[in-house]
Order: sequence, then C-alpha cells, then structure tokens
Amino acid sequence: MGAGAIVEKARIEKWPDEEVVARVLQGDTALFEIIMRRYNQRLYRVALSILGDEAEAEDVMQDAYVRAYEHLDQFAGRAAFSTWLTSIAVHEALARAERRRHLQDLEAMVELARRLLEANKERHGHVTTGNLARGAEHWVYGRAGRPCRRCGTMIRRADQGAVTEERVTFWCPSCQPA
Repeated sequence: MGAGAIVEKARIEKWPDEEVVARVLQGDTALFEIIMRRYNQRLYRVALSILGDEAEAEDVMQDAYVRAYEHLDQFAGRAAFSTWLTSIAVHEALARAERRRHLQDLEAMVELARRLLEANKERHGHVTTGNLARGAEHWVYGRAGRPCRRCGTMIRRADQGAVTEERVTFWCPSCQPA
C-alpha cells in the first residue's frame, strides 16, 4: 500500500493517535501528516495565546512538529499524545517569548546607552547613574571590590587589550555577565 493510501486509510478509519505514532515509528513516516492535520488548529491557538503574533505562532507550530517528530520515540504514553504534543508547543512558545523579552531588554539597554553617551559627550566628568553627587556618578567604573549599586555583587576589574593599547574595565558579574 502506498504512502498516500495508508494516510487516507488512517484518516477514514480514524486511527487513534497511539496507533498512528506506532506506525510512524515503524517507518510509515507519511502518517505523521495525520497528526499534523489533527492538531494544527490546537497548536496554533495555544501558541497564538502565548505570543499574540500570528506569524510567530505558525513558526512555533512548525518547530513543535519537528521536535515531536525528532523525539517521537520518547512519547511514553503516560498522558494523551495530544497533551504531549501541546506541551512541546507551549515550551516552544514560552522559549520564543523569553527570547523576544530579552531582545526588547537589549533594545532598551542600547537606547539607554545611546542616551547616556549623548548626555555625557560634552561633560568633563562622565556620569552613568544620573546622580551628580560626588562618589555616586558611576554604576561600576572605578568601583572594583565594592558592591554593585544595582544588585550588590562585588564589582570586578580587568586590564584588556595589547600592552600599548591597554585599558581598564570594570563590570558586575551578575548585571553584566560575559
């Protein structure tokens, strides 16, 4: 029986997910189409509810199917296949939302850096905290061995660059991880 015929037979006979999964694992990979058709709408809605973006929801749906197919042998049957598949989509959507949040944080950080550079370009003593009080001008610069003003972690210092172009850097390992 050809791939198209077996997919059609499974569809008409309404094979349960477990049987479809077993057949896919035995080599009838075309049957994975049945799984995709059954759960497209569900996975799309779950991803869309988390992300709020149609294109990203479609991407998550595709990623979830790829991951499910790659790890199909790990489906243990302790829960319904639909639950297992949906949890993959939820994890994909949450990971994508977290990456998006980090990107937004990065964009905000770049904008803050731009504003600080612009504000300090003509100033004799540079200020990064916005506080002009003596000793409170910097978050980390010149504060090696002292607590970070944001989180309390000890500020570190290092010399970087070639000997002729060496410069000192200060950073908070918690707020500014490598």
